[in-house]
Amino acid sequence: MRRYPVAQDRFGGAGLAQVGPGRNYRRPPLSPNRRRWAVSDRGVARVDQPFGIEEHVHDGTTVVSVFGEVDVATAPTLRESLEDLVAKGDSGAIVVDLVGVTFIDSTGLGVLIGARKRCADEARQLRIVVDEPRILKVFEITGLTELFSIHPSLDLALTA
Repeated sequence: MRRYPVAQDRFGGAGLAQVGPGRNYRRPPLSPNRRRWAVSDRGVARVDQPFGIEEHVHDGTTVVSVFGEVDVATAPTLRESLEDLVAKGDSGAIVVDLVGVTFIDSTGLGVLIGARKRCADEARQLRIVVDEPRILKVFEITGLTELFSIHPSLDLALTA
């Protein structure tokens, strides 16, 4: 049996590969120009994206601009912000500007659905601004384009 130098797997141990029934041999080392991805290497560039919320009023309409990723870690902050706005009791519409959002998961969608229900209870409108095709696709796949008033720009959402 031919033996290869021991290669490190992603956990730092010797990597074994199986060849044929019941026969193991050590994997050949990776060439220097080839990289093996470990689970912790995936998405490193996305993890450090800053999340932020900015609020301002434009002609009686409250605009909430969201930046970064809306996921299980950041959704509670968005929920709290939207709940505070609805609780203020203003009569104007709320526009959630998602132009700066790079990712949204089901938790973020749930926050927006909850905010829409609270706005409906107060007889207020909730409008969404989405211009990123990937984010819009999430709304389309989930059927939320029928539930929300979605606009491609902030100007169109403010005049609606």
